[in-house]
Amino acid sequence: MKNTKRIALCGMFGALSVTIMLLGSLIPFATYMCPAIAAFFILPIVYEYKEKTGFMMYLVVSILSLILVAEKELAMIYVFIFGLYSVFKFRMDKIKPKFVQYLLKGLYCIAMTAVCYGL
Repeated sequence: MKNTKRIALCGMFGALSVTIMLLGSLIPFATYMCPAIAAFFILPIVYEYKEKTGFMMYLVVSILSLILVAEKELAMIYVFIFGLYSVFKFRMDKIKPKFVQYLLKGLYCIAMTAVCYGL
């Protein structure tokens, strides 16, 4: 009974994320907007239930997006850039010097974009 709220919230936010990813393949100019909006639903899970639960939700949405979404570039952007960033943001926000924090976030975005488009 204790985990029922957690499972229900993760299920609802996961379903919303996959739905938004599916809408992204219908709208041609939403290739970058829909993965960012879908990754937004991971943030409340990470802040409420910590990184482990958020990472599991990220994995489920990533696998479903790779299987269901017709436009694979959209799914890859979610998998490599926006979805994983939402999980790591909580940990990166704890770094004290703001300069190092922003530097790590920038390096993460550049590296993951290179990996995403390299594949």
